[in-house]
Amino acid sequence: MLAGHLKFSVCTFLGTILVMLKVYFKKLKTKPNLLIERQWEAIKQSSFASKVHMIKVPTLIIHGEVDKLVSIQEGELLAHEIPDTIFVRIPKVGHM
Repeated sequence: MLAGHLKFSVCTFLGTILVMLKVYFKKLKTKPNLLIERQWEAIKQSSFASKVHMIKVPTLIIHGEVDKLVSIQEGELLAHEIPDTIFVRIPKVGHM
């Protein structure tokens, strides 16, 4: 009984989020991918990259080989900069 209720609640929540996103993007009159690309450019210009060496826990990076937002080379570089990292390439997959 609880599992069914929880499943319904999660589906309702996700449905609400999807409707909100549709309304948001419609008001912006901008494609979602353009917004994501802009956000990624802002992240790359921040000092985030200079701080990755501060990560002190084992890290798993999963990267799609055909990611158009973050190149596979950038993902590999990130994995190289973080100590104790496992990098997994997924063929024929874009941004996840």
